[in-house]
Amino acid sequence: MGATTVCRADTRRLISGRTVVDGVTSTALTLATRCPEKWVCVDLETGECWTHDGHAFLRASAQVRAECATALAAGEDLNAGRGHGA
Repeated sequence: MGATTVCRADTRRLISGRTVVDGVTSTALTLATRCPEKWVCVDLETGECWTHDGHAFLRASAQVRAECATALAAGEDLNAGRGHGA
């Protein structure tokens, strides 16, 4: 068998310390919803939080970031023992 060369992709380190692959091409993330203001996007590398008002992405306010933290904590409680998350 011939030798195989593996091209290692670049990586990024998240705030948590976890390393993730930085892909070669960009990926479009699509979320269809009737209520865009209930969603928050969090950049785990920079900590930036974004929300959407139905027309454009906006930096999340302190209130929305606090609501996100509350929702994450509640989600951990709801998912405990169910094999969700890692």
